[in-house]
Amino acid sequence: MRLRAFLPGIAGLALCALATHAVAGDWLYFAKQGDTAWDLCQKYTSKNGCWIELIKYNNISNDREIPVGTKIRIPAQWISRPIVVGTVLSVNGDVQVQRNNTDTESLSTGANLLLGDVIIATEGSARIRLGADNSLLIRPNSTLRLENLSEHTSPRQANELRLPRGKVEVDVVPGRGTLFEIGTPSAVAAVRGTRYRVISDDSTQVETLAGAVAVASGESSLVAAGQGIKVARDGRAGPAIALPPAPVLSSTRYAGRLPIQVDWTPVDGINAWNIDLFSQASNGALTHTLNGEGAQATISGLNEGCYSAQASLISSEGFRGPTTDLEICVEPGLGPIERLTIDKISDASGKDKRRISWAPLEDAVEYRVEIASDANFASNLVTRSVRDTAITVHDLPRGKLYVRVTPIDNKGYSGQKAEPTAFNYWDITGASLFFAALALLLLL
Repeated sequence: MRLRAFLPGIAGLALCALATHAVAGDWLYFAKQGDTAWDLCQKYTSKNGCWIELIKYNNISNDREIPVGTKIRIPAQWISRPIVVGTVLSVNGDVQVQRNNTDTESLSTGANLLLGDVIIATEGSARIRLGADNSLLIRPNSTLRLENLSEHTSPRQANELRLPRGKVEVDVVPGRGTLFEIGTPSAVAAVRGTRYRVISDDSTQVETLAGAVAVASGESSLVAAGQGIKVARDGRAGPAIALPPAPVLSSTRYAGRLPIQVDWTPVDGINAWNIDLFSQASNGALTHTLNGEGAQATISGLNEGCYSAQASLISSEGFRGPTTDLEICVEPGLGPIERLTIDKISDASGKDKRRISWAPLEDAVEYRVEIASDANFASNLVTRSVRDTAITVHDLPRGKLYVRVTPIDNKGYSGQKAEPTAFNYWDITGASLFFAALALLLLL
């Protein structure tokens, strides 16, 4: 859909964003009653001749009558103090911040973000807040520059960010006059209040979940809620197309031992899915992202506890649709077996036999017994599944051996492996007994 005349505000913002793309590192200030260029320079900068240059920089025709609400750009290098533009809500994994073009340092939860900061998420993710309520989720393998922004305490907000690469998800609170845009190498996505995603790689991809996003490149397009668009590196935009629907889950809460199965109603033509898991104990940090195909997800490898999750479907064109919220609670798995004993037994055969036994474990339907000559079980001598809580073994190699027992539940999934238990095995039956007796006679 092309931009219509009834949306001049959003269209103008997007086009203006392209025109000012070269302007970097500006503090965005909204004029108050009685503000003049001279007063602003005296109050906030230490630059000689600031007021003259500020007038030119912002094309101010009459600095003694600046209309209230006028957005004024003040270059960051003129400012006499650091400008705090936001805070870090949560961090998971390796995320760095570069400040003033210096070396990077680790980004930490609760830290302030300054105008001009560059956030670099490699194998980690971060959730940040800009202004009072606007939030962004920065996904792994992303770089985000906080280029031109208002101070975080400003009642009106303008935020112009740059995403050279990676993925971000934006939640802008509507109804507060907030101006928000994200620029990539091929486009600018500008809004006044919405929820949307921006992906920057070889092209730019925008997915609108609520509200509307004006995407400006060589031409401008309006991406309404439930639509997505791709813009090629050269600025050529494809059509806005419908996103996949939100998945209809069989339940919104899944609890149990791992693995946990999450399923939903199949959708014709949609086969791929995405599930994000967020910690309920770490300010909503993104901890896991799962992808797959089909109408069912098998979730494993999580620590015990509950996670907030969001499930979405992915179209064949690579667009991810709106999410369905759910909760996943991982209950303790089968614990390690206890009270393992190894007893030497004898019978008429004269063989050196060992009876390995352990305490029964609730909910275990069988046990896997492994015996190896090394504590790492690189090459097992015995691997046997039993339903009883004891096993008898013989005819093992002589020397120091190791045994471990793993419980298995009714789904066929293994519980925790017990620590290896060492024992010495020395079988001197049959021919071995003859040579041992001969050696004893020779000694006599």
